Amino acid sequence: MGYGVAGQLRKVPDLHLKITFLLLVPLCMALILGWNGVGMLKPWPARSVGLLYWTLMTPGIWLFTYAIQVAGRRIIDAPVTGRRFVLLSVASAVISLNLYRPINSYFAFAFARLFDLSIERVAPPFPTGLGNFIDWQLAYLAFVALWVLATLVADRLSSDRFLSGERAVEMQAGGSRAATSLRKYLDGLQEGALISASAEDHYVRVHSLNGNARFHGRFAQALELLERCDGMRVHRSHWAARSHIRGLEGGSGRSSLHLSDGRRLPVSAAYRDAVLLAVASTETAAQK
Repeated sequence: MGYGVAGQLRKVPDLHLKITFLLLVPLCMALILGWNGVGMLKPWPARSVGLLYWTLMTPGIWLFTYAIQVAGRRIIDAPVTGRRFVLLSVASAVISLNLYRPINSYFAFAFARLFDLSIERVAPPFPTGLGNFIDWQLAYLAFVALWVLATLVADRLSSDRFLSGERAVEMQAGGSRAATSLRKYLDGLQEGALISASAEDHYVRVHSLNGNARFHGRFAQALELLERCDGMRVHRSHWAARSHIRGLEGGSGRSSLHLSDGRRLPVSAAYRDAVLLAVASTETAAQK
């Protein structure tokens, strides 16, 4: 019986969607803003000047926000879905706009000097007070709303969920059908490829060497199917394969298990002694 990811479960990133999201969307924003003469340097001497300003500025802000969102997801070190995804998108947009504000201000200053515009209209790079700071956040609402909407649509349409990190195959079924799907999934894996299984609300996520898959069902039901695998429960919500355990850190109060794919799982006090034995046996086997 094998435990690896079946070939048909792999997903291919949608390059065209990424290009649309990362390049075409901000360029469309720049077109709308420039065409309507929006900006701190308004009124523009010509529509083409406003279009040039926003064409140079908008993609930078957009890509900077994307970088912050990706960094936030990696810090969380897990797929981010549902409300957490929306909150991450909102936080990324707000943080990005505030961090990018000095760049925006200095760029506007240089742009004004280049086209002989009044630099008095250039906003300061940093807020001058609490009221000014609040006004800036209110002015950012339109961008934040557009960013959240764009990320939700792009992530849902993409084949690899490049924003949420949920590169999972959704196999949702109820009751015995869910167990059947998980059993078939495990049967299709190559030996040694199964890494871990974790509870996620009403789902169970199974990680392997080639990716992960999510199943609708109870974690207790998944544990029954995992009894035939060489692994152990390390937490009320996590199971790990022994061959992929790489270490344990932390004291008896709070411990985390290192896995071969770089992820970490929390370890409950009730399972810590058993995990210590598993780690010791793994290290002993590696020395032989």
